[in-house]
Amino acid sequence: MLGERFGIAADMSPEAWDSLRSNFVKWTKGEDIVIEGACPICGGTGEVAGPGIVCDECRGTGAVAQANDALAMDRNSVRSFDQDGHLRVEMTPISKANV
Repeated sequence: MLGERFGIAADMSPEAWDSLRSNFVKWTKGEDIVIEGACPICGGTGEVAGPGIVCDECRGTGAVAQANDALAMDRNSVRSFDQDGHLRVEMTPISKANV
C-alpha cells in the first residue's frame, strides 16, 4: 500500500481510517454525520442557531471562542457577539475592504 511505503498517516489507527472513509461517503451523499461523543444538540460546534448563540450543553467548553478566534484574520479587532447574535467590533483596521 502507498501509505505503508511512504509512512503516511502512521499515527492513524485502522478504526480511524474506517470512520474517515464512512464519513466521507456520507458527506458526499449529503447525509448527516454523527460524531461519537459529540454534543447531541449542536454536533460539537458549540453553536445552535448562529455565531454567539451558545449551546447550553457546550457552554463553558470554549468551543465557540476557539472557532471564532481561529477564523478572525485581524485578532486586534476584538470581535464579540451581543445577546441578539449581532457582531460587535471594537476596532477595525482601515483597509480597502472596510471602506
